[in-house]
Amino acid sequence: MPIPMMTGASRLTAGTSRCSGARGRPSLALAVLAAGMLLALLGGCIPRAIGPRAVTIELMPDFRYEPREVVVRPGETVRLVLRNRDDRLPHEFRSAQRVAPDIRVEPGQAHELRWTAPPEPGAIAFWCGMPGHRKNGMAGRIVIRP
Repeated sequence: MPIPMMTGASRLTAGTSRCSGARGRPSLALAVLAAGMLLALLGGCIPRAIGPRAVTIELMPDFRYEPREVVVRPGETVRLVLRNRDDRLPHEFRSAQRVAPDIRVEPGQAHELRWTAPPEPGAIAFWCGMPGHRKNGMAGRIVIRP
């Protein structure tokens, strides 16, 4: 026979539970928590998008590229995205034809191309060909290293 126990204003009986039927089965909250943890653990196992990785170079209004240096592996193919963040002036991306022909990007616009790095390590300079921009520091480089 259960022993009655008094606690405050409520009356509990030893060996009983307020939640009938909860004993022996995981609660919904615990199941949701476990599912969330499992999804978080498997997050690293979800396949990435197929295709070359995107490398974005922003052409900034203060006469600079962001980032100034990009690193790629020898022979790696990348999607090079040139995004002009200047809302007043066009900017250019020049590389003495080592990456692509000279590219002009109008204010607020973007240009995308696929490029494959050479098989040997090294560096390729790039700069803005608009008058005075390179002189004011609008230059960078692509570094090819394993």
